[in-house]
Amino acid sequence: MSTIRAVLLVACALLAVALAKSAQQDRGKPGGEQIQIPTGKENLPAEQVFKSIEILKGKPASRLPGMMKALNGLLGVECTHCHLADAWEKEEPEAKQTARRMFKMIGNVSQNYFEGKNEVTCWTCHHGGPKPSSGSAEIGAATAKLPAERQQVVTALINNLGPDKDRPAEQVFQNIQVFKGMSAERIVRVMTVFTVALGTDCSHCHVADQWDDDHPAKEIAREMLRMVRDINQQLFDGQPKVACWTCHRGAVKPEAAPKSSAD
Repeated sequence: MSTIRAVLLVACALLAVALAKSAQQDRGKPGGEQIQIPTGKENLPAEQVFKSIEILKGKPASRLPGMMKALNGLLGVECTHCHLADAWEKEEPEAKQTARRMFKMIGNVSQNYFEGKNEVTCWTCHHGGPKPSSGSAEIGAATAKLPAERQQVVTALINNLGPDKDRPAEQVFQNIQVFKGMSAERIVRVMTVFTVALGTDCSHCHVADQWDDDHPAKEIAREMLRMVRDINQQLFDGQPKVACWTCHRGAVKPEAAPKSSAD
């Protein structure tokens, strides 16, 4: 499946998910301008009705208003966050280009890591805000209040390292794949952060005293870490803009859409 097709599928899935929720919730209430489609042109390809169309090329023009309205809520912004009022086709502001890159990123992620399934949407990272949360404050607070049992495990692991705590993890532990080169002590602390970011404990990916054994959830975690690394390298020049918290926010499975008020 081509990248363009993947992006189109993600865009359509995002629209369907967001519109299904819009009747239940109105997050941010940004308003948004009405997009007028000339009568009789609703089913024409979007690029034949509007200017500067990329993501929805080949799709009916009638889908554009709903998609834009959905983005208002998913990012908690008004239309002018990505567009110049009354000059929607202009390529300014920069947020418009950023949005296109994000759609392509979602398409690539869905294609390369989720077999084309729509597991990731704008909501997954943004949660109704224009900028995804880094989670630094939340993780710091939660790490300081770890359950006593988990804190004991972390303390014991670090204490048992002794003089090996500064050695590369792969020289101290067995079966290290993603974190080669990271110090042994740091990898223990990173694992602790993972438990906070995913709202679980070590047993989600490991069996106590058999840390080196592979486990289905461990393999998934490795794949997700590779995905995060690829996103940061390709879109953010290697800066750690995306992390586990960005999508998970303390839950094992990230949200693809807002929860309804009945949830």
